[in-house]
Amino acid sequence: MKQKLMLFAAFLFMSIGLASAQISTVTGEVVSSHDGQPVPGASVTVKGTQVSSFTATDGTFVIHKVPAEAKALVISCIGMKSTEVTIAEHVSVRLEPIASGEGPAVVIGYGTAKKVGTVVGSVTKVVTDQVKITPATTAMDALQGKAANVQILSSSGDAGAMNQVSTTIRGVGSLTAGNEPLFVVDGSPVASSVFYKMNPADIESYTVLRDASATSIYGSRAANGVIYVTTKKGSRYEKATVTIGQSFGWSQLARKVGNPMNSSQLLDYQLKNGIITGEEYNNYKVQNTNTDWGKYFFDNAAPMSQTTVSISGGNERTTYYTSFSYLDKDGLTPRSLYKRYTLRQNLDSRPLNWLHYGVNLGLSYDERNSDAYNSTDNFSLTSGVLAGTLYPPYYDPYNEDGSKADIIPFVNTYNYYLRYKYNPGKSNEARINGTAFLELTPLNGLTVRSQLGLDGADTRRNTYNMPSSPMNTEEGQGWSYKSFDRFSMWTITNTIEYKFKIGEKHNFTLLAGHEGIKYTNDGFSADVEGLRDDRLLEFGSAAEASLSDMSSYTAKYEYLSFFGRIDYGFSNKYFANFTIRNDRCSRFGKNNRSATFLSGGLMWNMKAENFLKNVDWLDDLKLKASVGSTGNSGIGNYASLGTVGTARYNGNPNAWVLSAPGNADLGWEKQIQWNFGVTARLWNRINLEANYYIRQTKDMLMEVPVPWITGFSDNNLNIGEMKNSGIEFTFDADVVRSKGYGFNLNLYGNISYNKNEITKLFYGLNEWIIPQTGLAYVVGKSVNYYMPVRAGIDPADGQIMWYVPDENGKLTGETTKVFNEDALNVNTGKPRFAPWTGGFGLRAAWQGFTLNADFAFVLGKWMQDNIQYFTRNSQQAAAGGFNQDKDMLNAWTKPGDITDVPRFGVGNYFDTSLLQNASFCRLKNLSLSYDLPKAWMEATRFLTNVRITGAIRNAFTITKWKGSDPELDTNSAKTQFPNTREYTIGIEVTF
Repeated sequence: MKQKLMLFAAFLFMSIGLASAQISTVTGEVVSSHDGQPVPGASVTVKGTQVSSFTATDGTFVIHKVPAEAKALVISCIGMKSTEVTIAEHVSVRLEPIASGEGPAVVIGYGTAKKVGTVVGSVTKVVTDQVKITPATTAMDALQGKAANVQILSSSGDAGAMNQVSTTIRGVGSLTAGNEPLFVVDGSPVASSVFYKMNPADIESYTVLRDASATSIYGSRAANGVIYVTTKKGSRYEKATVTIGQSFGWSQLARKVGNPMNSSQLLDYQLKNGIITGEEYNNYKVQNTNTDWGKYFFDNAAPMSQTTVSISGGNERTTYYTSFSYLDKDGLTPRSLYKRYTLRQNLDSRPLNWLHYGVNLGLSYDERNSDAYNSTDNFSLTSGVLAGTLYPPYYDPYNEDGSKADIIPFVNTYNYYLRYKYNPGKSNEARINGTAFLELTPLNGLTVRSQLGLDGADTRRNTYNMPSSPMNTEEGQGWSYKSFDRFSMWTITNTIEYKFKIGEKHNFTLLAGHEGIKYTNDGFSADVEGLRDDRLLEFGSAAEASLSDMSSYTAKYEYLSFFGRIDYGFSNKYFANFTIRNDRCSRFGKNNRSATFLSGGLMWNMKAENFLKNVDWLDDLKLKASVGSTGNSGIGNYASLGTVGTARYNGNPNAWVLSAPGNADLGWEKQIQWNFGVTARLWNRINLEANYYIRQTKDMLMEVPVPWITGFSDNNLNIGEMKNSGIEFTFDADVVRSKGYGFNLNLYGNISYNKNEITKLFYGLNEWIIPQTGLAYVVGKSVNYYMPVRAGIDPADGQIMWYVPDENGKLTGETTKVFNEDALNVNTGKPRFAPWTGGFGLRAAWQGFTLNADFAFVLGKWMQDNIQYFTRNSQQAAAGGFNQDKDMLNAWTKPGDITDVPRFGVGNYFDTSLLQNASFCRLKNLSLSYDLPKAWMEATRFLTNVRITGAIRNAFTITKWKGSDPELDTNSAKTQFPNTREYTIGIEVTF
């Protein structure tokens, strides 16, 4: 019996040992020891066999059919030190970078992610540690100044205004077609307006793709670059983390509106020039009123608040991230407001070793209203920007109790606080954007993925004129306006990717894919008049119940694309890629809807060469070169079609006419881009990157004039050429680096120069003046301002003088005092688009304190200040009694006076006196945060971290611009709502 028991025990132990040796499947994850980020594309091989696999985007891997006798795994990745680990059912591996400059993982267009240091193209990744939560409403504004040659300008401080942030990469590539980059969120293209709807705290990183090697895989819409946004996700084997944040703040104008005279100055000016009598002068002096109309029209402390809640975590198979946010932001005027609710749910799961699926879903709902009285072209005296500089300060618009009077003196109109009360209006929008994907790995190294993306919104607008409004002159003048708009953009993407090695030195990645996009937009609007009761504002309550100004519309477009890419790496030294993509787009003519785009790139990892391996101070050095083509389809949906419309003919109001000629040959605007770059890391502290590029646009999409004999004024053609060329330089340095709570200091900066040049126009012309813009297209020049050049003020008589150009458009020094715009127009040489852009800043940390300062600058920027046409115009002052700029106090008064202000009675003109240097450097974000000591958190047994933060957005601006805001992206500053300075203080608690 004893022998039987011993035999049974021996058999049991042998069975256990055999079972443990027969591990058929091994799973795991690979991360970088440098930053803890997943390492995608790493090779995982069973030592001594050909059995292998590659890590996915999140760094995880699965190996099937592991031999029973296998003992170890060999993990290797380009730019990382290879390592061996003992085989187990699940292993966790940390790879050490050969050069820490390899950087984080990036997605460069379909397929799995790569380390930045292994990407051939010009790519910049900005993670959310560099873009702290700031008072910015839009996520794109938070990126300003962080990436080289990415110019982001915010053209409005109106809380309820939409799409007022413009973004360009490497200059402007088209004169009349779109210049906005392609925005991609979690692998699916979206409209730029989606960033106004997103909570910036949900964004994990931004990746900017600049050159053709990086962008050509996106083909048809990548001519202006790509900004790829990745939202936050949970981490595997991470316990649930709950973060709650609450912030409060207020906003005010970033800069004062204008430089008007005060009461004393204006009264003296008007008395001196006979605008008012001595009696009027004495009466106003006695009242002793000095109204600041800028403060009257714009609130100096508009409140704002934001609440955020997020939960993230994961287990071996599934990760999750859920967040909610609520933003409530009052504008500086009563018509400006914004409320936003967001919900995000990201789920990623691997229920089986060969099956991977996920959903990234963002939902938002907002209520907003923009200030129509401070819109771009509103030059009425209800505009706060204009009225704030023109209303005389000796008028008092307040009641005795300090409240605003219903009637504004001087103009004798209702104030627009009252106007808003009786003309309420508000928009609301429900929006969805997200992706859902299914990914299969039937074989080691082979990934098959199908993804569906959606970006859609439902928008409604209601505006009323209350029947009880005192501005109505008779009963029944109440009205109601309603509009509805819905759009959806569906994107389906299917890819197959195969990674494999030949020997130990040859690494290949093959990618093939298909993509289809379908966009639909429809809406209608109508209004009804004859409302008589404030409680009954629906259409059916109108006395005559008749609709007016009713309209509807529908718009559609579609894309069909096929693409492929080959990536090759040899011995961690030499890299190459080749991309091809074919696109068809419904926007173009039936004869020219398809186009093929190609790109290729090379990279040499010089640090891996023997002659540099032992250079201790040099951690990384790479040379890059690429060339490729991309396309631009940023035109109207039906620009290629001949369309019809209705008109009155021979007394018949319903006659049919041709309204557009159409062009069946209208095709793609194409760009060819060359890029040469170098990246380096020195002393394991300093990262440097420099690029030189040439970007040539051909077959430019332009709306050009056609002979009137055709019956049309213009048509859309592929004609004209343009070139952008420039340099980019980026650096960041860990100046001081300490462990734990010691002092750490990081500095960063980037600067770019872009030369824009028109190389060909239409019909063989060398010059084309754009009416009523002050701009002209000139071959061999950038888009420049084209206007009369003021020569100064004649000291003898105080009249304005202008330079007279010769027949070649050159200024010879001859002057005239007779203004003739057509005869005096000349190329000023001042560019519409600024050549220099960049940003710089620092991050300092010590003992739980963290200081961030982020600056953005634009140099060589010029704009017309149309407000000065009114505020430096003595004819306006005389005719209407308007206030004037303080510079008018320096007006010419007697022979011999040297000044740039003409004598009283001489008006203003649209000439270079309105053209000003709008270059600026702005402190976009200044924040100071404090994390409570970890020991305090551990003592609570449930808190992980508590952070208190104070921040200022647009803290100050350095500029020569005399107007309200130099950041506007326009050729002519009019009555646009100026940018705001915003202060916030908040607390973030993590459990």
